[in-house]
Amino acid sequence: MVEAERDGWILVAARWPDRIIEWMPGKIAQLDDPQVVRLYRVLSEIFESDADDDPRLAEAADIMACLAEQAYASGEINLGEEAYDDLPHDLLDALAVESDPRVERLLELMRERGWSGWNRMERLAEPPD
Repeated sequence: MVEAERDGWILVAARWPDRIIEWMPGKIAQLDDPQVVRLYRVLSEIFESDADDDPRLAEAADIMACLAEQAYASGEINLGEEAYDDLPHDLLDALAVESDPRVERLLELMRERGWSGWNRMERLAEPPD
């Protein structure tokens, strides 16, 4: 999981080289959050397994939705003008989906929990039934 995220950060650094220094301390600070550490462990276990529809995907979606809710409530989900630059976000989402097809299922589970996107998570107006 860390290797996959590193590849994503390479794309981010290539697109926004002047902002990366500003964003990295926050990313590093996330590693002190037990929920983030648990998410990385669960995702790593999922992506190292051979199961097509691993039941741990639901746990990962629960953690991701919880983290997104916390970030939304605290105002942390605010990418500024970078949020409207679709190309890098589309590339990062494609990187995730192409690296493991189970990401599609995880995205489905996130939509069920009221969130869309992988790296640019957005609250859905109303969660699907």
